[in-house]
Amino acid sequence: MKKTGLTLICALLLAGCTAAPDESAAEKTVPLEGDAYTLYTEELKNEKVPDTASYSVRCEYRFTFPDETLSLYSMDGVLESDAVNETAHLTQHIAANGLNSNMEAYYYDETLFNEYNGITYYENMTFDNVKEIMLVPLKPYAFPSQLTESVTAVKDEAGNHIYTIVLNEESRQDYFKSHYDFYGTSGFDQAEVTYGSVKVTFSQEGTWLSESAEFITDFVYEEQPIKAAYTSEVSVFNQDATSISVSDEMKQEHQTYVAAKDIDTSQIADDTGYDDSPEETVSATFRKRLINRLGYEEIEGGAVQMIYNTNEGYTVDFANKTFIYSNYSINYVYSWQGDLISMGACTYDFGKDYATSECKDSTIEKMKDVRNYLLMELYYCGLSLEDLQSENS
Repeated sequence: MKKTGLTLICALLLAGCTAAPDESAAEKTVPLEGDAYTLYTEELKNEKVPDTASYSVRCEYRFTFPDETLSLYSMDGVLESDAVNETAHLTQHIAANGLNSNMEAYYYDETLFNEYNGITYYENMTFDNVKEIMLVPLKPYAFPSQLTESVTAVKDEAGNHIYTIVLNEESRQDYFKSHYDFYGTSGFDQAEVTYGSVKVTFSQEGTWLSESAEFITDFVYEEQPIKAAYTSEVSVFNQDATSISVSDEMKQEHQTYVAAKDIDTSQIADDTGYDDSPEETVSATFRKRLINRLGYEEIEGGAVQMIYNTNEGYTVDFANKTFIYSNYSINYVYSWQGDLISMGACTYDFGKDYATSECKDSTIEKMKDVRNYLLMELYYCGLSLEDLQSENS
């Protein structure tokens, strides 16, 4: 995969990218009728591609050495993409052996304007180059049948179609190298990719929703045998509902950025100045990153809050496992444990798709937006709603 200047800086820090897919809450599934490989190829052929979408990416390399010590390289990020206007906004948080790095960038007028650990620069590139910065494929792959060892197809309770493709011994090394292995483990001495699988999920309407991948590589580095476990996950959300706004003030600031080729790499800080490592629980990790990454403030009772526009705000109440969106005197209260939301006398259950009689259609639509507000905060913190719910199940 082609590296741009942005990913080159990541490489300088040996920063990895991938997040382990959440397998904690196995859903009930039933097999889809028909040949799984044929169903998958038909799904790709008929896929509905949105004009705008957001992508949550998590990825990780976990290296195990002969003395059983571990080394971890991980990245989580969000890409908001508008393919029609060729604009984008992205964030990445990288952890490499205890070193933390942050980056945030905007793309417009065929130029990426990026802030990386306090260094600001611009780089000319194509819209496709921006997608490559996320380091994992942002579209499902049409696997030729000769690459696969097995393909299974099931349907979950929500009606989504889930395909699991296990790659055969002849193909998995090349596929891993060309699609995921930005660190280059497959090119080390005596490298052998011993396992590779990809799981792809489509909605029942034919829209791509997510992909997770897992690869295991054995190789030798400086005469040491090392095992590398790579995992990645990308989720697609806000399809045809993503918008990117770049104010005139931001554009003026971007004009002060230096060209990528003129970056003084000696000025790049080694870390973000705060501890971004995961805590013992998902809730504790979420709380810490809301404060450090997104600027939330602590309030009474251990909750955290973000106020904006003087009248709107988000509150995450960990004691009651709720996310509250406030607009003047109106409060929408979402319980992530119960996956339901209330506003006044109206209550909506997302799992059952059921609303009480007091609910108007417009209120239900706003409730769905509020749930998405929480999803976005989680994604910006390198987490998912499933992570949070599984902790309390």
